[in-house]
Amino acid sequence: MPHSHLPPGLKGYLLFKLSKLQHQPIEYLGGMWREYGDLVRLPIMPGLSLNLAIHPDHAEHILSTHQERYRKPD
Repeated sequence: MPHSHLPPGLKGYLLFKLSKLQHQPIEYLGGMWREYGDLVRLPIMPGLSLNLAIHPDHAEHILSTHQERYRKPD
């Protein structure tokens, strides 16, 4: 069952694309932004994902306005 409430993101796991991310991080993440938009889901490995918030409004929402809705890893 697809998770329609999740932001769009890359197919497969970022774990297998680390070389691209390590050698050209700005270009790689910029490509994610161009392809998927201002909010991108980056699956790291099974059971672990990051959400990349590009737009300043998203960052403000997550870090300031509604920080209680988001958890940080321990």
